[in-house]
Order: sequence, then structure tokens, then C-alpha cells
Amino acid sequence: MKKVKQDFDELDMNLSEEDLAGIAKMFSDLYSKDIDPALEKAYKWLDKVDSAKSEKEEIKYIHKALEEYPDFFEAKIMLAAYEDNPLKAMLVIEDALKGERELLKKNGFFNKDHIGEFSLILETKPYIHGMYNLACFYAGLGMINKAIDLAREILRLDNRDGSGARYLLMGLYAYMEDESNLKKLYQKYPEESLSMLVPFFVYYYKQTNFKEAKRYLDKIVKCNKHFNHIFDDVDVSMLDGYIVGDVSEVEMVATELSFLLNTVPGLEDFVLDNG
Repeated sequence: MKKVKQDFDELDMNLSEEDLAGIAKMFSDLYSKDIDPALEKAYKWLDKVDSAKSEKEEIKYIHKALEEYPDFFEAKIMLAAYEDNPLKAMLVIEDALKGERELLKKNGFFNKDHIGEFSLILETKPYIHGMYNLACFYAGLGMINKAIDLAREILRLDNRDGSGARYLLMGLYAYMEDESNLKKLYQKYPEESLSMLVPFFVYYYKQTNFKEAKRYLDKIVKCNKHFNHIFDDVDVSMLDGYIVGDVSEVEMVATELSFLLNTVPGLEDFVLDNG
């Protein structure tokens, strides 16, 4: 398949209907000519998952997709979501990533021209998201150093960070009480957002530097007034995106940084007293 780069920073958004139709035809022609027929059939099986009436039926469609195209990376990653045992799910993702990495290397995507842009290339974008899922598994299972190594690799391959690995890495540095790397990463991705500020807040609280912790808490509350809900129980299965400034953003951050927040059981009282 041809490499298609999605660099939205360079797109002219003032396009006419004729221009848009031309772009749509270009993508249609690209995929109708270049996609492997077996992969196309596999995608059709995977499309049925959303309309399946049971989990058993969903799994059946994923297996059908893999029968059509055994190297179907997205289908392999999807299977991991049906594993009740997180260690087994982790192994499924590790195995899928290993195979996909070999395939991408074989097709030349690990050369210097592509390193740093993996979220902008259609063929490498799923690989980045698979890596992010695995890094989250590592963090959730307490494998902090493995999670850090993988998150750093994600940012090396995709320095624009389409997956949000920087947020995970900030939380991992706070877990390790690594102020130096916290600050370096923030300097690289300066952003006054909940995901970037919460790790600083937790770090300074863990250092008993309550003055600095309060300063970051004030910044956090300014970003999202619902922050005191970060300790609420959340039904992870109901999370589907979030709105900045809404309680849904707090729920998402609480879920993504649960490995960090669980290390500071006294933090809730500090928030309630100072927030």
C-alpha cells in the first residue's frame, strides 16, 4: 500500500466542494487499487463487530477477520480487549506488536524519513496506538520502568504524540518522583491541561512540598472546577471521550492516572481541604 501522510498542519482548509470531491476520489482510488483483497475482506468482517448482538458474536467476527488476513494488526489488538486476565491481554498485545514491527521494518517504515511522524502515516498509526495500549497495561500492572521505556519510544517514533503518550509519561515520572524528567517533558510539551498538571500536583504532594502542591492544585481547579470528582468511582466501560472543563475530563484523567493516584491515599483530604 502506498504511504499516505496526514499532515493537517499543512492542509489548506479553505477548499471548494470541487476540491473536496477530488480529494475524496483520490483516497477512494488509492484504496480500491492498492489494498490487499484479503485485507479488504478482513475489514468487512471487522465492520460487523459494532452491530454484533453479543460478545461471543463480536469475537467470532474478529476471528473471521484474522482467518482472512492473519497479519491483521488491528484485529489482534481488539482481541486483547476480551481477555479477562490483564497479563494475558498484555501478552496478546506484545505478540501483535512484535509481528507488526517486523512487518513495518520490512516495508521500510523504520527508516530515518519516517521516524518521528508515525501518527501522520496511515500504515504506522495503528502501531503507535497499540504501543500506547501496551504502555498503559504496563503502568496498570506496576511495571513502571517498562511503561516508561515504551512511552519514550512512542515519543521517539511520533514526536507530535498523536496517542497522548506524554500524559502517561508525566504520570510515570511523578510515580517515580522524578522531578527532572517531569520538567523536561513539560518543557517539550508545554500545556496548561489537567493531564499535564495533575502529575506535578501529585509529585509535590508526595514530596510534602504542600505549598507547591497547593499552587498546582489552584491551576488545576482553574482548568476544571470539577476536579474534586477525581476520587469518584468511574464506570470505565462508559467512558467515550471527554469535554475539556467538564466532569468527563476529570473521569478520563482519573482512569488514565489511576496507577499514580492509588499511591497517594491521603490526597483526597488535601484536595477537599484546599481545592
